[in-house]
Amino acid sequence: MKKLVLLIIILFNISTTMAYNQFTEKEHDFMDSEINSSHNLSFSEKKEKAENYTLISQINYWTRKAFKSWNEVLKDSWLDTKEQNNIIKRVNAIKESPKKEQTSVISDISRMEKIAKELARSFEIESNKQFAWYAITKMPTPMFVFWHNNADINGVMWGKWSKWIHFDGTNLIRELVVVLPKDTALTLVKKVEKDGFTYYQIRTREFDPWAESKSAYYVDSRFIELTENKQKERIPNLPSKAWVLKNLHDALGYDYVWWGSYYKWIPEMEEFFPSEIVPSIKQMRQKLFRWVDCSGLLYQATDGYTPRNSRSVANFWSAVKIKWLSIDEIIEKVEPLDVIAWAWHVIIVYNNKYTIESRWFENFKGWVILTDIKTRLEEITKTRTWVDDYSDPSLPDKEKFVIRRWYPEK
Repeated sequence: MKKLVLLIIILFNISTTMAYNQFTEKEHDFMDSEINSSHNLSFSEKKEKAENYTLISQINYWTRKAFKSWNEVLKDSWLDTKEQNNIIKRVNAIKESPKKEQTSVISDISRMEKIAKELARSFEIESNKQFAWYAITKMPTPMFVFWHNNADINGVMWGKWSKWIHFDGTNLIRELVVVLPKDTALTLVKKVEKDGFTYYQIRTREFDPWAESKSAYYVDSRFIELTENKQKERIPNLPSKAWVLKNLHDALGYDYVWWGSYYKWIPEMEEFFPSEIVPSIKQMRQKLFRWVDCSGLLYQATDGYTPRNSRSVANFWSAVKIKWLSIDEIIEKVEPLDVIAWAWHVIIVYNNKYTIESRWFENFKGWVILTDIKTRLEEITKTRTWVDDYSDPSLPDKEKFVIRRWYPEK
């Protein structure tokens, strides 16, 4: 186990994080190397590796907790007395170092905890006999959520034997999670056969419901290519501001659909799931994914550089300080691509006059629209108050919003 800890520590020479990703490229490469070098291990040996990494993760977790709350907190852990004593010694050593070094060490411990937890998850999956190996997406790939062992992408997307796209009572496709970009590395948790279709239960490092979840993520087998090894993680590069703004503009007028994140058509949807009756023009647009939701609009415009859900967007990158400003002062302060966000919605500053968003209205209809920025802010502030930090405890989530600047300033 000491060898594993040392391998993880090596990674902290490089700490630059790209895009919305909890790991650096160096950390991804390390984890992929560890996984690919272990393919020949038996199921029991992989199970042992999962347990070792779980222990490493727990040791680092409780070290952080003990540093903040001292060693009484260790009584709540499942670690044995020897490990608890080692943590106490470690915490004492950290506390004797200069304050600046303490912050750096605790940050490194947090990174080690996350890496070990991710590796434990990977080897736990590989130790299961249903594990179906690794793959990469060949094209933009819709990912759906279903209750375990109940995957039916064909039924949701109006394929043969089904009557229509599975919209719920509010005209949303609740099973859709995201459209994964081409070249996304996948772990195939297991293979599922249903009505002549082959699906895979999958996870990625960004999208994972975890083992305890009652539901799981699935893709159709025809969108992916099986690979001999775990593929390199796709880490999006920062697009140019002009490129993002063009993508946003190109989406104007397209429908709002829950979790839609790709408006550029996926023609394979009708090819892979042919309808038994001829769809209308609107139905075909829906089936071929000609729509986006609020955070999906930004996600597709940045090629996956920004977070996929609105709550994460509300905490992404840096805050634009607006707490004590008037609406006119806020308008003067914001820049194109700043985001106005709260837990359930994302609005993008398009320029100094307009916002752009994929907006859902009460009549169960929605689309990508431009709105005068002052008009939109005045509308928002009828029910919400602006704060600098979305975790501000002075207001509940439903009563606040923030403005975040994710695109680096010049």
